[in-house]
Amino acid sequence: AAKYSPQNATQLSGKLVWSSSDPEIATVESDGTVTALKAGNVEIRANYTVSGTPTTYTYALTVETREVPVTSIECKETLELTRIGASMNLEASVLPKDATNTALRYEVIEGTDIVEVSDKGVVTGKKVGTAKVRISSVGTPTVTKVVTVTVKGEVDHPTSTGTPLPTQV
Repeated sequence: AAKYSPQNATQLSGKLVWSSSDPEIATVESDGTVTALKAGNVEIRANYTVSGTPTTYTYALTVETREVPVTSIECKETLELTRIGASMNLEASVLPKDATNTALRYEVIEGTDIVEVSDKGVVTGKKVGTAKVRISSVGTPTVTKVVTVTVKGEVDHPTSTGTPLPTQV
């Protein structure tokens, strides 16, 4: 908020106008409140005019980005695919919600012959068995979650009408 010095100043009838040299980096409200928007250097100016005489004060401000690391990955610990060829999304998310880099990496670490996983986290069963998929934070690679995926033995075989008929393998 705007403050005048000294406290016993007699010329308080002037006009005070705040401005930013780059409103994409930081904005300033009419009461002097500065809001940082992105990293960079900006000047905040206070222009005070009294009795037609302007006075300008300039404040150099450096805005830095704050890294918010991923602290954990939320996802079910087990997933079951009832059919060979079935696919399901792992539906993983990161905490905190305001993490700087929320990207995730998916990798089959056991059972590459049993399942495959896309870069979007979609797991597809290739054959009966159990596999493990590791989900890692791209921004904070030490934060991981392992999901156990079980593929059951049903497989679809087309009938003469083209309609799949479930059978056990």
